[in-house]
Amino acid sequence: MSPAQKTAETVPPFQPQKAPKKHLSRLPKEIRGQGIVEYVLMLALVALAVVAGEQSFACQVECAFENEANQLEQIIMQGKKIPPGQAKKCSKKCA
Repeated sequence: MSPAQKTAETVPPFQPQKAPKKHLSRLPKEIRGQGIVEYVLMLALVALAVVAGEQSFACQVECAFENEANQLEQIIMQGKKIPPGQAKKCSKKCA
């Protein structure tokens, strides 16, 4: 027998109906990727929280700068400080 004939006889023919069963039986045993998926989901959740917090923080910082600019403008133009409670409110609506 030639080597090509021996390998042809030892390799079973491909049977498509048995292939999914073979791979599905390994699924519950292979859970290595589960930890990576959990880390990616946590990373996405943290990134979403950081973006939401950053937008709120940026709005508050912008209002603080706007208030200080209004105070400085009042001091430069009129030479006196705005009394507390009479200062303009921030034009933005921060959540």
